[in-house]
Amino acid sequence: MPRCRKIARISSSTGAVTLGGAATITLTLSDPGVLTLADIVVTGGTVSGFSGSGTSYTLLVTPPANSTTPITVSVGGSLFSDAAGNPNSAAAPLVVAVNTNTPILPGTPSTVDGVEIRTQSGTDARTGLATRTVSVPTITSTRPEDSTTSHPNLADIPLGIAANGAVLQMFNHGLSAAAMFFLVGVVYERAHTRDLNELGGGIWQLAPVYGGLLIFSSMASLGLPGLGGFVAEFAIVRGAWPVFTVATAFSMLGLFFTGAYILKGVQQVLHGKLRSNSRTED
Repeated sequence: MPRCRKIARISSSTGAVTLGGAATITLTLSDPGVLTLADIVVTGGTVSGFSGSGTSYTLLVTPPANSTTPITVSVGGSLFSDAAGNPNSAAAPLVVAVNTNTPILPGTPSTVDGVEIRTQSGTDARTGLATRTVSVPTITSTRPEDSTTSHPNLADIPLGIAANGAVLQMFNHGLSAAAMFFLVGVVYERAHTRDLNELGGGIWQLAPVYGGLLIFSSMASLGLPGLGGFVAEFAIVRGAWPVFTVATAFSMLGLFFTGAYILKGVQQVLHGKLRSNSRTED
């Protein structure tokens, strides 16, 4: 009595294929046989990488983008036979779910330098404070960008620049602020006052090295070009301006106030007439 060879199993490496993914299909025969790509019926994707022999065969099925059509793989009956002439029987088709649509992020969409970002407002469950979450897509070399921008393959996403600038600013501020606190402590140790009106001025005449250190740390704090504070502040403004234009414009007023009070403090401490009763001479 002739035997009927069956396809023992058609399996997939995944139960569902999402954007950018593919399914590896494995066909296992109950007995050794010869299976060709023409014997396999595949719908819902492009077949590649067909290989195998004997009882095991594999192929890769890649669905198209923006598709929800499932991948279906089947092998019909009497398509091939063994050396004894026994034909195969049809195997139960395999169905793999597909969803290669671009995921829709929550929030209000907006475009920054050709990249769509989403902003979502909410409330922090622990503190009750208002929150604002900005979702930025992953940057890859193959992700399509707006070809009308000056850099269609975006590598310097503005929010990333702003975040890096903020981290650098925290580091720079830690150095410049610590230096200024130290220099204030030096004066207080000798004059026993931090009141500029009582202190008077002219410290540059007594301690020019001290004056140079105070000017350097003060310029770093106010963001003089060429020092770390300027680099950090420039990155923050460059990154935040396209996304939070109004808020960034208001925050930049702080740059002018910072420059004003630091320069006034340096002028009053280092320059001017040295008081005759000043205890800094000690």
